[in-house]
Amino acid sequence: MLIGVFDSGVGGLNILSQCVCEMPSARFLYYGDNKNAPYGNDTTQNIYAKAKKVFDYFSRKRVDGVIVACNTVTTNCLERLKKEYTFSIVGIAPQVSSAIAKFKNKSGKLLVLSTKATANSNAFKENIRAISQNENFRDIKIEVFTPENLVDDIEKNVMNLLKIDLSKHLPQGEYIGVSLGCTHYLFLKEQIKKFYNTEVFSQKIGIAYHFFDTFPTARKKPDKSGVFFVGRNKKRNKFAFKSYFLC
Repeated sequence: MLIGVFDSGVGGLNILSQCVCEMPSARFLYYGDNKNAPYGNDTTQNIYAKAKKVFDYFSRKRVDGVIVACNTVTTNCLERLKKEYTFSIVGIAPQVSSAIAKFKNKSGKLLVLSTKATANSNAFKENIRAISQNENFRDIKIEVFTPENLVDDIEKNVMNLLKIDLSKHLPQGEYIGVSLGCTHYLFLKEQIKKFYNTEVFSQKIGIAYHFFDTFPTARKKPDKSGVFFVGRNKKRNKFAFKSYFLC
């Protein structure tokens, strides 16, 4: 089984790592579109055009399915892509609902960090609107912040994350929690936790289990597995993957 994993750059490596550990019999083809990163400041149409080129590549490689490890692509054009390709496609989106569920009947501010394109998408807005109308969370204010250059900073410094000064990217304030709505931000989860001295909710934990319904045979004993990298910066992505992630 060959599964494509797609992100605008290095962020999706966080999702790839868990999938490799939890789906040992699958082969993975990781496409990091680093040369066009970041996607998050672009228009929906341009995001779709970039994603379509990657999906056309996956189609030529006859993948069994694709995991979109990019919130921006998922929230802006996942449903459109599903209609255009015959293989299975699953994506991830900001886990605001699961984050805020921890604070039922409490009060305070929940910070959601995402790209501008994700925050402006209809899918994201509908999710936030539904949560805001839930009586269980009436005393919680959801504050959405879109760091304009943080993804670019992570792309440039993925092998030296300590060079990133969060005070230049994130708002000051006191929050009951922080929800990460971009897979790039997962590289900085611990730094963000220290920056705000609060709990940080990521998408990595348990995300692979969502894919088992779509790719059930991937749980079987390894037969012919492996991870392959494609894209302009494939060597750098491979190096970052091996440097940060082990099952």
